[in-house]
Amino acid sequence: MDEFIRIFIIGDNRLFTEAVATMLNTREGITLVGSAANQYEALQAVRSLPIDVVLLDANMDEVHVDLLTRDIKGEASELKIIILGLDHNDESILEYIEAGADGYVLKDGSFNELVSTIREVRLGRTSCSPRVAALVFARVTELTRDRSTRQVLPQTMLTPREQDILKLIAAGLANKEIANQLNISVSTVKNHVHNILDKFQVHYRHDAIRHAFDIGLLDKPCCYR
Repeated sequence: MDEFIRIFIIGDNRLFTEAVATMLNTREGITLVGSAANQYEALQAVRSLPIDVVLLDANMDEVHVDLLTRDIKGEASELKIIILGLDHNDESILEYIEAGADGYVLKDGSFNELVSTIREVRLGRTSCSPRVAALVFARVTELTRDRSTRQVLPQTMLTPREQDILKLIAAGLANKEIANQLNISVSTVKNHVHNILDKFQVHYRHDAIRHAFDIGLLDKPCCYR
């Protein structure tokens, strides 16, 4: 193992990334090799820089964090990825796990917790706080219960949460407004929107609404054509 753990930060909140970088540079055995504000910059860096651990902000506005995690792992499977800034009720954590993330730090986690997580994942251990572990087990239990009580649905059918979000999209709400109304994170909303588009096999929100009208998932307004 190298003497220093080489860190790369991905996030579009410059104040946040610079603050984390400054604090990490005070810790022995850790060095920052760079940062990126979008997916393109991140993948370019992964291909060209010597990186051990990637810190990935879960609250980026224009990036599907789970998909970026998959892309990074596809470029360099040996890299360790830590997801930062998760909410207690963030429903995306299982998607991050499936995408290959190695560690998690909640939004209200401490800097010492972050450093500990960095050192743990560098040693090849999947790391998360007890609260994140409890969140994971709660979501697994919920999914298992749901699967045992409902019939297998066609691929185009949406989960109850996805149906709620689809209705709010049809009402004209933006992702941030949906997040506030449902009391979930913006990143969770974005992941659900991505899943809706994927299930409907469309690229745009208005196409998803049109498809939902056509298959009867949404009541068609009289003015719809």
